[in-house]
Amino acid sequence: MSWMLLLALTAAVDVNVQTLSGQSIDGTFTSIDNQAVVINTKEGAKTVKLVDLRTITTGQETSHDPESGTELTLRNGSRIPIRHYVQQQGEATVVHALLGKWKIPGRSIAHVLFQQQPEGSEFAKQWGALIADKRTGDMVVFRRDEALDHLVGVIHAVGEEKLDFGFEGDRISPRRARLEGLAFFHPPVGSPPTTRIQIVDRLGGLWQVSDIKLDGNVVVLTTPSGVSARLPVKAIVKFDFGSSNISYLSDLKMEKSTWRPYLQFGPVSPLQQDHFGPKRDRTLNGGPLTLNGQVYKKGLALHSHTEISYRLQENYQSFRALVGLDRANIGKVGGRAELIVRADGDRELFRCDLSIDAPPVLIGIKLEEVRRLTIIVDFGDENDIGDHVLLCEARLTK
Repeated sequence: MSWMLLLALTAAVDVNVQTLSGQSIDGTFTSIDNQAVVINTKEGAKTVKLVDLRTITTGQETSHDPESGTELTLRNGSRIPIRHYVQQQGEATVVHALLGKWKIPGRSIAHVLFQQQPEGSEFAKQWGALIADKRTGDMVVFRRDEALDHLVGVIHAVGEEKLDFGFEGDRISPRRARLEGLAFFHPPVGSPPTTRIQIVDRLGGLWQVSDIKLDGNVVVLTTPSGVSARLPVKAIVKFDFGSSNISYLSDLKMEKSTWRPYLQFGPVSPLQQDHFGPKRDRTLNGGPLTLNGQVYKKGLALHSHTEISYRLQENYQSFRALVGLDRANIGKVGGRAELIVRADGDRELFRCDLSIDAPPVLIGIKLEEVRRLTIIVDFGDENDIGDHVLLCEARLTK
């Protein structure tokens, strides 16, 4: 790396922060860790918790490095373009355009793709199918005419020109020039650390990050598979805090969804259920989700009396949302409802009254070891008049 490039990468970095509540913050990085980010703005330092962040962008753009023709994929899903790859005695040595020579434990590597494959090409489809299959050994993949073929055995070493490969009791040395890629077998292990952040770098690399801190203008990161790296902030295009940590309720399948009217004179018809039932990412009248004049892209709209529940398949830590009545529907008068959140049946986590006269309520509820989340919008003091409740940015965080 040249001195001019090094100086450019370590200069102060301007960033834009987008929060889940829709706030946009411009400034320079002061610090980031597993809990919060601090941005130096014209108004002073601002601290934002990671659970409240959507993205941080640096204004950089991705660019192709013609020498980075090999793609390294770690067991946690990080995909990193590299220039060179060799492996001896359980440790890989790679050359990265930004990091230089870099050593990685072999136990952290899922597969290595030596040949560039256009997205959607037949080779890309075949490669994807091969690495997705369960296997009992390491896999060497090579091209045979217009298709990919493979052998399963033990990869002992990856040299500059040849492999040391154990196959059916023999040691063979296939030439690297003929290889499409390698896929490594690893016995199952316990659950790895949770991915907190996804980072996209200037070379198009995608890093899954479980631990992070800022050292000057260099991000020190660790992936869930235990691989550490030091990336200059100016080598980063985007920090994404939502893709891996956040699940929006509007994107999840409901285990249960029921609605009933205040006065019921017979079974609820499918037409009524469709009209008054939950709406995803829009109001009950089809408009944008809006509270306090702020428009939100994600969320739910529920009419009293509605009960919905979700079966939580992952270990979520919290449920967050901004909750209030839809003023666009009820105007300046009317509208009262009660919001109840329960866990695993009848264990109540939260309850509040909502009215047109009160400001929206910010919910933050711990969900440790919760397996079923239930949300109820009940009738208020004014029957069901104007009971259009919005749960903006309703999300589960890990």
